[in-house]
Amino acid sequence: MFLSATLQELVLKAAEAVLPLLPRLLRAYWILASSSVLLTLLPLPIPRAFKAAVQLAASRGKLWHTRPLALGPLKDVSVPQQFFEHFYLIGALVNTVALQVYIFVCCEEEGAPGSTVRRDALLALLLFEVHVLRRYLETAYMMHYPDSARMHILAYLFGLSYYIAVPLTLLPESVLNMDIVRTAWSLAIGEGPAHFQAVDTRLYQAVTDPHPGRARLAAGVALFLAASLLQFLTHRALGRMSRQADERVQEARIKAALFAGKQLQGAGAGGKKQKKGGEGEAKEGEDEGEAAAAAAAAAAAAGPALTDVYTIPRGGAFELVSCPHYLAEILIYAALALVTRGSQGALLMAAWVLLNLVLAAGATQRWYRRQFPDYPPRRAALLPGIF
Repeated sequence: MFLSATLQELVLKAAEAVLPLLPRLLRAYWILASSSVLLTLLPLPIPRAFKAAVQLAASRGKLWHTRPLALGPLKDVSVPQQFFEHFYLIGALVNTVALQVYIFVCCEEEGAPGSTVRRDALLALLLFEVHVLRRYLETAYMMHYPDSARMHILAYLFGLSYYIAVPLTLLPESVLNMDIVRTAWSLAIGEGPAHFQAVDTRLYQAVTDPHPGRARLAAGVALFLAASLLQFLTHRALGRMSRQADERVQEARIKAALFAGKQLQGAGAGGKKQKKGGEGEAKEGEDEGEAAAAAAAAAAAAGPALTDVYTIPRGGAFELVSCPHYLAEILIYAALALVTRGSQGALLMAAWVLLNLVLAAGATQRWYRRQFPDYPPRRAALLPGIF
């Protein structure tokens, strides 16, 4: 009991120290992240090593194969791109905890200051919960990443921090204080089933009571659902294309292995036939066959060409832009900003998503055009007719 009480006291003291600083820390987090990408995008006299480091951190999947040289011995430290699912697990965990605490303080009595803002934040948290759960299911069960698809360790670590920061950013600053947290905790554990019933009633009223921004919320939810559908369809198409490419690669490897075996057999047979003509001719025939077999085996061991692993996406939104899933992601965060009435944190977060995906979409577009000379010349990178 003493240890438990001591641990609880330490946690409370840490929370008391961090919570007042949290809004400023989150703002600094988004501003620094956005500034680093903006400086990389703009033609400014920034040290090349800085821009290369930012571009390296943004290199993943197909872009990993043409990553810039930066960060010295750390340039090749990477993890599988499949680890994207870790981001969504962390995001779902943090967001669920935030929701569980928030429901006890979000629905103030009718007419209380800030009650509408708090109801907006509740909807934003619920939408983000839907988003991260969908993305986890897509990544784990629908997407297919080739063995060569990697991402830099810095991108992985930033991704983990990102999905912790987003739910905290969606919370109104008015609830980020120790008194509110203590009240929520006491209400959650101290008043039994009757209190939970009262909380359910308050939540129901929060949803059904008149809201002056109902049209704004409806527009935000509609945009969120449309963008989520676009992203789902895009990811389904990309997953299907990746599986088809993987099947082609496996077939090519099998054919190469069979060809190498036939070459070895041919070398042995040719050597036997040429023995009648002399040992020199027999040896020459065996060497040629073995060299051909070795070349075929080396080609198989070297791995498939990038144009075998990746193909030009076609159909649907891909006919307009190279990265419709990135466009959908931008629209999802624009929807969250709209739902939260353009809160400062949501706008900073949306700005980071926009800048980051502009950088990634531009790099993806350049990669496609380098690898495929017949890539559609009029296809935009991210925004039809603009970029």
